[in-house]
Amino acid sequence: LAGPLPAIDVDATQIRQIIMNLVINASEAIGDKSGIIAITTGCIRIARALVLALDARVFVFHTRLAEVTPLLERDSATVQEKINAVTAGFGGGTRIATSLADFHRVHARAQLGRASRVWIFSDGFDADEPHRLQEELRAIQLRGAHILWFYPGSAVPASTAMNGAHHQIEAFHRLNSLRDLSEIATTFL
Repeated sequence: LAGPLPAIDVDATQIRQIIMNLVINASEAIGDKSGIIAITTGCIRIARALVLALDARVFVFHTRLAEVTPLLERDSATVQEKINAVTAGFGGGTRIATSLADFHRVHARAQLGRASRVWIFSDGFDADEPHRLQEELRAIQLRGAHILWFYPGSAVPASTAMNGAHHQIEAFHRLNSLRDLSEIATTFL
């Protein structure tokens, strides 16, 4: 979990039950496929920092692509709830290639050029056909964009789709906390 987190006075049994419910819901969403369930804090803070410090645009994806930049520009305690509402539809698996195709079709012409960087924050588990991820990353790369992949785990993503797409990605970086972000900030700023 991202630190430092604020101290709270709660019933530990209730917190364990909430975490268990999250894990069970995520497990049901994965179904019979293999996958990783990660519970984190701090992702919203990292995304907001990118929007505010770098004037970045932020998109989230699972079964479809949704831009959440306007939500992150506001300082609101309900940002996570709003993002959840915008991205309703969990349960179909993360469709990274489909979301990248949507990004390319709708946003790439106006947003991407030789100096552009496309930063993808994902564990790399894609519900689309494995070959599609490489194809969609290549289409973005052909516009001149540099593709960086930030992942939440301790190892570079190694799903079938990711193994086929590694050569389309300029660099991989572990990023699941503000501490990780500060360690790599000098590379990009």
